[in-house]
Amino acid sequence: MYWNKSIWESDYCKVTETNSSHTVCSCNQLGTIMLIMQIDPCIDYFTGPCAKSFLFQIPANIPEELPEKIVKNYLSIMMNLTTRVVVNFPDQKYLISYGDYLLNITAQLVSTLVRKGDTYSNISLSLQNVDVQVFVVVGLNVSSSEIPQFSTRNISMDIDLVGISKNNNGSTAVAFMSYTNITNILQPTLFKTNTSTSKTMMSTVVSALLPKTANNRLNNPVNFTFKHISDLDPEGILSCVCWKNDAWFEESCRIIQTNSSHTVCSCDRLATFALIMQTDPCRSDRPMNMLIAVAIIVGLVFLSLSILTFSFYSRNPVTNAALINLCINLLLFHLLSLIKTFFLAQIHAQPLRAVLAGVQWFFLMSVFVWMFIEAVLLYIFVKNLSEIRSNPAEVISWRWLIVIGYLVPLVVLCMSSVRYPKGYLDEECWVNEDKSVIFIFAGPVLFTVTVNLIAYLLIIIIIIVIFTLKNLKNEVLQMSNTSYRNLLMCLMFRSLTQFIVLVCYWILLYIPSKDGVLYHAFQLLNSQQGMLIFLVHCLLNQEIRQKYRKVLCAFRLTNNPVTTSRSVRGQPGDSQNN
Repeated sequence: MYWNKSIWESDYCKVTETNSSHTVCSCNQLGTIMLIMQIDPCIDYFTGPCAKSFLFQIPANIPEELPEKIVKNYLSIMMNLTTRVVVNFPDQKYLISYGDYLLNITAQLVSTLVRKGDTYSNISLSLQNVDVQVFVVVGLNVSSSEIPQFSTRNISMDIDLVGISKNNNGSTAVAFMSYTNITNILQPTLFKTNTSTSKTMMSTVVSALLPKTANNRLNNPVNFTFKHISDLDPEGILSCVCWKNDAWFEESCRIIQTNSSHTVCSCDRLATFALIMQTDPCRSDRPMNMLIAVAIIVGLVFLSLSILTFSFYSRNPVTNAALINLCINLLLFHLLSLIKTFFLAQIHAQPLRAVLAGVQWFFLMSVFVWMFIEAVLLYIFVKNLSEIRSNPAEVISWRWLIVIGYLVPLVVLCMSSVRYPKGYLDEECWVNEDKSVIFIFAGPVLFTVTVNLIAYLLIIIIIIVIFTLKNLKNEVLQMSNTSYRNLLMCLMFRSLTQFIVLVCYWILLYIPSKDGVLYHAFQLLNSQQGMLIFLVHCLLNQEIRQKYRKVLCAFRLTNNPVTTSRSVRGQPGDSQNN
């Protein structure tokens, strides 16, 4: 560095040679000279502003030409800062701004490797997170045999330098840079598309430019061969994308060839490029989806039959209210699941998705609350069997049950919406699977499973205790021991069945399994809740079966009035003949 009045400047001196113990400087004039070493400015106290401040200072301090060693040191410091920025600063806006400026500063630094006096130069720099290659030819007729291969570990570039040199009087310079740690900053989610897809970065990021070249026009497209850094999905859509300010755009490039390990992109200009794969985030096994959809439809039919049955047959208004509301919420929840299965790809409006996701979540929470209410009612009923007098005041009015059954889910939904206004909704699959948000869903499920487990265990224990009683003193249920035993066995069967049908299978959702076997089992069991409710509460109920027989008989009589009337008329005639 050369001292000029009040500051140190690098305009009059440059480093020509250096090693571990000595450095040679070449200066254009005599004066006060000093050798200054630049190190990581944030090594002691790392902050986001410190990292950005260092990048902002580089353009003001670098001359038009720098030796290879200095450029390498600058790049090494920048890449180390970048690695720490990714770890310590998750804010996306900061990362986008930092990444965009990093690309610009790197391009300026690499351009300083192109010197005016060089007629032929081929420089390669290989650092931990970036590879740089610069090729310069001045005043010579470039032939294809003299052009080096521009390639790194994961990317190669094929460029028509002969055509570029002809546009610049036989001179040309090209710089090629490949980054390995910037994909965490310029993330694939910054690729904006019209459809909601899951995006995966399939390559490292590459930049190419023509430094200090007057005519940057390309006679022929530039081909980039990307090596895939992630597994290729056979049904995925690959896109060659170009970085522009704050996002990836699918412009100036197209795919001309691809296989399982590499993809070739042809680009009309030089910039920063990458390869991104789009996949359907909610895609699953199509035959399994159809099977589950059919199972849901079957479950909806049985839920509808259960609702009709409970509406026309009312032995206990409180119990009926709980069962009807449980079935209604299950029906609406599964109906929305069916809509989601068939029409998710056609629903692009985010407000509509938000409404549907919120409504579905509300019905699911209502199902859990009504499950709990049903367990409490069953517990009170069984508990009253062991007492001399049952206490009707213990059973809450069905109107209050409806208030509780819908107010609790509404309150939880409002609280979660205030806490996570965009947390529950995901751009891809409606429901956000972020760990900080998923407890809003998992918490009520685990709570309901635990509470219902306790309630049903208490019911079974009470039934067992009643079985051991020798003298039955319940004035309400004075009946024979056989009938009483049948009632208790029926209640125990109902308790165990409801626990397994409505609650227990949810445990499958939290057990990891290979190829999602348990998850598919959960979906199938979940879809058949309606059928099992119809079986337990309708078909296994003797009084309801008798009602069904009467309805079927009346239906047959309605469909066959002629046959019935003939049989009625024929009876007197037969008696006379006899």
